[in-house]
Amino acid sequence: MRRTDNDIFQIILHNQWYIYAYLVVLLEAYYQHVARYEDYKIVELGIRAAHRDLTGILKIYTLVTSPFAVRERAPLIWSQKYSAGEMVFDRKWDNGFDLELRGFPEIHRLNCLMVTGYIEGFGKNWRPTYRTAHDRCVHRGDPVCNFRSTW
Repeated sequence: MRRTDNDIFQIILHNQWYIYAYLVVLLEAYYQHVARYEDYKIVELGIRAAHRDLTGILKIYTLVTSPFAVRERAPLIWSQKYSAGEMVFDRKWDNGFDLELRGFPEIHRLNCLMVTGYIEGFGKNWRPTYRTAHDRCVHRGDPVCNFRSTW
């Protein structure tokens, strides 16, 4: 049986840790060959990655019952996945909050999209209406990347 590009990427991305440069190469290849240059498909990849992590290596986090727990876990998860930058809680309101990524101006644009999906996928575990927008980005000239989650 011949494997498709999507099959190969499912194997490569499942519960693996990579040097950042390798992740960028994988994201670029996925973007070109599987996503066919459609940004929303990288966001969907992030959502799927969060679901896999929540049912695998991060299963303990599924015991948390509030979307605000995403905010509190995000900096820890970021530090476990990446050696650069710092994700910090910025603002909170009744039905949402902001997470800000500081000190990582060299983050790849596709990684910004994947992180957007990852945060959203993590939050959808508790609220189906959970959404995340990447409203500020170093690639658009902002000093930081900001991920605004609402539900």
